Amino acid sequence: CIDRAVSIFRFTAELPDPYPNNNDPNLGPTQALSKQLAGELTGANLGETCRIEGYLFYFPYKSGHETRPLSFVNEEGIEDETTRYNNDPNIRIYWQKRLVPESTLKSLPFFPIFASKSQCITEKVPEKWRWRIKGFIFFDWNFRHISNNKLKIRVDNFEDWIHSKEVLKHISYSPSQCPANFKKFLQHCHAHYDKEFRMEGRDKILENALNTTFQIVPGSAFFTRVKIGNKHSIVKDEKIKIPLKGSKGLVYGKVI
Repeated sequence: CIDRAVSIFRFTAELPDPYPNNNDPNLGPTQALSKQLAGELTGANLGETCRIEGYLFYFPYKSGHETRPLSFVNEEGIEDETTRYNNDPNIRIYWQKRLVPESTLKSLPFFPIFASKSQCITEKVPEKWRWRIKGFIFFDWNFRHISNNKLKIRVDNFEDWIHSKEVLKHISYSPSQCPANFKKFLQHCHAHYDKEFRMEGRDKILENALNTTFQIVPGSAFFTRVKIGNKHSIVKDEKIKIPLKGSKGLVYGKVI
């Protein structure tokens, strides 16, 4: 199903070891890491890291709908698109090229945070960019924190841990500018592959009348509706900018 993807973002990351050796079996991974960094823990594996390799695929919006495949398609009879995409995990995890089915992630530490739709517009990324990303991360053989049956990661609250401030301070990426590069990746994919604008309801009578009266550019077309995503936007005198695939510029239009 990844053949629907139009682009791929690759990265590697070195993270602190989730469970440094310590004498307190009740100490969680985040607390253990804090104590390790403060010099309060000792053990053979202190200072060790785990390495992950990641691949993020972009699935564009086109033909009036999202194209990213869902991991669990309508598993519980959920018809609402928002609920289905929000509940579906973005990131699947592998250990030694083997799927770890009971452990997933919804985001990665370098994913950008946009406070509002207007900020997404300013940053030139789609509002629903998370719906268009499907990722896979692979742990090396030396990552020890896997269940005996290889079905899940043995790190309590793994999603919280990988986003904790202790991990964020000590994680390293290749390429080093991974957060900035990923945002550029989103911007590029949105500009070149998403087809959120679509003209509908061509009015040939109006075309002929305007061509005859005003002698406008031959070949111009007039439409009664502009479809943005799955909603119609019909606002008189509103100017719109529509990016076209394969074009470096924008097509400017006006609702009349």
